[in-house]
Amino acid sequence: MDADTADVYREGKVVRCPDGNGDIITLKDTENINGIVPFDRIGEISRNFCKFPLRKDDIFLTAFVRSGTHVVWEITTMLTKNMTELTDLPKQESMIELMTDEALESLPSPRVLNNHFPNWLYPKEALTKNKFIHVIRNPKDALVSYYHMAQGLKNFNYSGTWSGYFEFVMARQNTGLKPIDYNDWPSNVLPWYNLSKTNQNIVNVFFEDLVENPVPQIKRIAEHIGFPKDQDTYEQIAKATSFKAVRQNKRVKGLNLQYNTPTSQPWKDGSPGIYRKGKVGDWKNHFTVAQNERFDALYRQWTLNTDICVRFEI
Repeated sequence: MDADTADVYREGKVVRCPDGNGDIITLKDTENINGIVPFDRIGEISRNFCKFPLRKDDIFLTAFVRSGTHVVWEITTMLTKNMTELTDLPKQESMIELMTDEALESLPSPRVLNNHFPNWLYPKEALTKNKFIHVIRNPKDALVSYYHMAQGLKNFNYSGTWSGYFEFVMARQNTGLKPIDYNDWPSNVLPWYNLSKTNQNIVNVFFEDLVENPVPQIKRIAEHIGFPKDQDTYEQIAKATSFKAVRQNKRVKGLNLQYNTPTSQPWKDGSPGIYRKGKVGDWKNHFTVAQNERFDALYRQWTLNTDICVRFEI
């Protein structure tokens, strides 16, 4: 096992990093995405994604991790299938990072394909011909959600505290070390946001807006992807895709813990699984005053040259 940076060790693609309190988080590195990612096939996929076999009606759903793609995927799938009830399939079966090319090819059109890739990784043809839904969530809530996911997934092998995890994230930001996952919030979110200003194929959906008033956001998505509905349908979809409804529905159907096979169980016993809270402002239950001040200063640096405006509470 070779030392990578101070207290960070590698063994092949496995990277073991201590958090701010010394608790170890286990991750996997890849050469093509500037970050450490939890999926086994990400290196292979990122190398070959420029050759991804596109269909003209493919719809791509993209976001920084833990930003609300599960609910938006349900909304988009219901719109394309003319449904007002949740599908029996889990989002993961349309997730590019998890599924094989053969599995993705077997999906019927129009495919709603989701991933967390930065925009530079996409085939140029996709960015000019296909529709994109870019979900943006405030980075404080996304970070808290990722912390709980890291605690819950077996492959992270992590049981650290919030304070340790926060220091781990801040240290990586401040020292220029590789971030945790899929670049980091600014280098993933901001290029998508900026590109959307000149590329009409991209629509930005803010998670906070969706939680506060879902019907107008569902209508925006529907019109963007070319599947407009009537007002009653939008309202039915909004009711069916509330976070509480999605979580309950998927748990009843045994899909909350499913990743890519019915028998896989990536979550630790007692974990809430992929659907935890889905709320705006849960960061206030985790950040101390001092942590919040430090993160606000970092956020101001991130957004110094952009007009993006995310809401940290509603």
